[in-house]
Amino acid sequence: MRFLSYVHFRCRKLLAPYRGMLGRYGLQVGLKYFLLLCGLLLAFRLLFFQSQDTDSVEYPKTNSDMEYIASNLRLDYVIERHYGPRKCIHCVTFYNEGQDTILAGDWSIYFTSVLRMQSVESFPNKHNNQFILEHIDGRLHKLSPLDKFALLPAQQIQIEIKAPFTTSRHYVMPRWYVASPNEAPHVIKCTGDNNINFVEQFQSHQQLNALENEISNKFSLEDRYERYLIKDFGHAPKRVIPAPLRCNLHDSDEINLHSGSWVICSGPRAFEREIDLISSLFGISVLPEGGPTPPTHIVKFLYSAIKGLPNTKEAYQIFLSSEKNIIEITASGSAGAFYAIQTLLSLATNRDGETQPILPSGFIQDAPRFGYRGLHVDVARNFLPADEIINIIETMALYKLNRFHFHLTDDEGWRIEIDGLPELTSVGAVRRHSDDEHDALFPALGSSPNGDGSGSGFYTKEDYQRILRVAANNHVEVIPEIDTPGHSHAAIRAMEARHRRLLTEGRPAEAKKYLLSDPRDHSNAMSVQSYRDNSINPCKASTYVFMEHVLKEMKKMHSEIQPLRMIHIGGDEVASKSWIDSPVCRKFLSKSHGFPYSISDLQEYFMRKVAKICADLELGMGIWEDGGIGPEHNLYDKNEMHGTDITAYAWKSSSPDKPHKLANNGYKVILAQATHLYFDHPQEPDLEERGLHWATRFIDDRKVFGFQPDDLVANVEGQGPEDEDLIREPSVPLTKPENIIGMQTELWSELIRDVTIAHSQLFPRLIAFAERAWHKSKWEQESDRYTAKLMRNRDWDEFSNAVGYRELARLRKRGIRYRLPPPGVKLVGNEVEICSLYPGLEYRHRVYGPDGSPGKWEECENGSVVDGDEFVHEYASYDGERWSRIVKSSKMG
Repeated sequence: MRFLSYVHFRCRKLLAPYRGMLGRYGLQVGLKYFLLLCGLLLAFRLLFFQSQDTDSVEYPKTNSDMEYIASNLRLDYVIERHYGPRKCIHCVTFYNEGQDTILAGDWSIYFTSVLRMQSVESFPNKHNNQFILEHIDGRLHKLSPLDKFALLPAQQIQIEIKAPFTTSRHYVMPRWYVASPNEAPHVIKCTGDNNINFVEQFQSHQQLNALENEISNKFSLEDRYERYLIKDFGHAPKRVIPAPLRCNLHDSDEINLHSGSWVICSGPRAFEREIDLISSLFGISVLPEGGPTPPTHIVKFLYSAIKGLPNTKEAYQIFLSSEKNIIEITASGSAGAFYAIQTLLSLATNRDGETQPILPSGFIQDAPRFGYRGLHVDVARNFLPADEIINIIETMALYKLNRFHFHLTDDEGWRIEIDGLPELTSVGAVRRHSDDEHDALFPALGSSPNGDGSGSGFYTKEDYQRILRVAANNHVEVIPEIDTPGHSHAAIRAMEARHRRLLTEGRPAEAKKYLLSDPRDHSNAMSVQSYRDNSINPCKASTYVFMEHVLKEMKKMHSEIQPLRMIHIGGDEVASKSWIDSPVCRKFLSKSHGFPYSISDLQEYFMRKVAKICADLELGMGIWEDGGIGPEHNLYDKNEMHGTDITAYAWKSSSPDKPHKLANNGYKVILAQATHLYFDHPQEPDLEERGLHWATRFIDDRKVFGFQPDDLVANVEGQGPEDEDLIREPSVPLTKPENIIGMQTELWSELIRDVTIAHSQLFPRLIAFAERAWHKSKWEQESDRYTAKLMRNRDWDEFSNAVGYRELARLRKRGIRYRLPPPGVKLVGNEVEICSLYPGLEYRHRVYGPDGSPGKWEECENGSVVDGDEFVHEYASYDGERWSRIVKSSKMG
């Protein structure tokens, strides 16, 4: 067999150069067989006359083949064209940059994608396929070479992959890898980092018009200029972000905290932490308790309700007197005192992001629009270390956000340690190449096949409790999410691993205790994210033993730091065919007398059972809106939820009907509209921008700023206060407005493979979100649409100048790698007019020469002269440290 394998190998190498020629010129079969015979003779000659010792012949070894392929196979990926509604062709070219021919074998190329790929064909000869494409599960795909595959040195093979329509090259994931049975995988070198340089940038008209109705047309330099053009103040206005309810400040009348001997009076014990905070921020000492209070140069804290403000622990009042040199802070809770300090800190920050001892005199009264102002971060798809989560929490608190929705579990990972269930993290928190997921999950979303990087990781109890302490100190409540019954692939695989372990230990009863799946269930339900059977089985008693154990452990972790008041249990996107072929469920339903009546009732049954667990643990329960709405759009009966306080997060559209229906039926509702508040979406309609697109083509800061939570109809895509054809009445009127209790923005992490990407997707959009969640602007209350538009534009002018000239520097000081928006440009003659989304940035420009070579980057500002409008011009924004995405025009004017 060793001899025959070698003959086969040598013949393939001999004939490989002629295969294309034979195919092109259609030579007779007899000639092909003649060449095959020549190859056999040559192989025999090499074998018996060059060396009689067959053991000394160099055979291709599996592992060395893997290393060779990974090191020498280069691939170029092009999102080629759209060929029909929601259909796209992706073209992949494989180059052999090494010295040896790459032959078919038992190896395969694995890759992950946001999209589920559909089929593959060789190009241009579609009848000469070189690969078979297989969808493994979830985001993982496999390309296996056919027996006839051979890629010679310096040659290429091109394939076309049919895919759903694609609006960003960032949908293509890094870390393609090659693997074979029983051998370690090797990442293909050219795909081995997060930069996806192997994916070609969009160039053609077909690519740039990726979506129907041309709504994806990217901004030109002139489009961006018209959109961004506002009044540039040249400095940061004395505007607090988020804006206070009432504010009367005097720029010309200031207080200098380093002039005279300022002290902080010891105040109520409830404000002890806040007193220490203002002392450290401004370098002012605290008077000993019980000591004499000087008449001037003092900071005082008063614990009291504030007349004219809502009775909330987050309200505050600040009186700043330059005449008396007194700063007086009044609040009825420590949160209000904390937010008063954030207001002072905002006013005291200069353009470099440094805290100055100078404050304006005046008077501020403030209280939040909503009691719930949330940020959701998904760490299941891609993991963020605890220190990075802490930095995000501390930064969101600067802008008075007070809920951190911690998405800890999903199909792609389980990220929290749970006592008694080690497999949840030893299996469910690791993504690594395998054939069966017995000891780790499959790679997903560009994660490493070797169990490292952002695809793997979890928080120990100590990590999680450290996050809780920081959150509590910053008045941010952490709401953990254990996403069930759908999105549970990681939990299901982990509990199956536990089951196998305990069976081998001879403990069958213990093995079944937390099992979440029916091994005989062949429903083959496919989730939106292309996972098969990723829903916990609601008919097994062990499911609820598992849920109770996990919820008890989560409550225990919170108990001594920040008592857990609500846990989010998901409820979203359960695959439509889940459990239809589960013998356990058929048996369960056959014995059911009353509810649940059928398979379609099983999700509601699950929600009722988990609501009972939450009620017993004295926990509120959070759900996504589809966790409370049945398949026929009927609401689940809240009266059957055992008195549990349920909060529903409305996310699916900007239409008011579902949130209104939920609120009217007694659910507390959080507005989390994907069309305006999903920060995993692009920030421009440009195919080079990172982000998913399913809810809307783009969400920029100005769109977030213009969101109207009290008039959801005005947010319907394509409409706004300025539209004459605006539909003013929802089909479901809101009868219980008190049940809409807040807003939340979401960062889903399919494309977030490191913290830099997380920062650029969150900031500074999160500041615009904080403005709307805390403050109801006057333009929202204006009934005349034209007047409202003018008022909103003036409000945006002031807000954007404050962000550009002050808040970006504050973010830089905190190590936040915020997104720099590219500039808009207009030429008047040969003079540049240039601007950006936020004033205060610098700009750079270069022009390509007649030979296509780029010139030198130069500073650019309004009035700069540029020549050569027949050539390519490139522009970028610059903040002194980093550059924006480079934007270009082939001809200006």
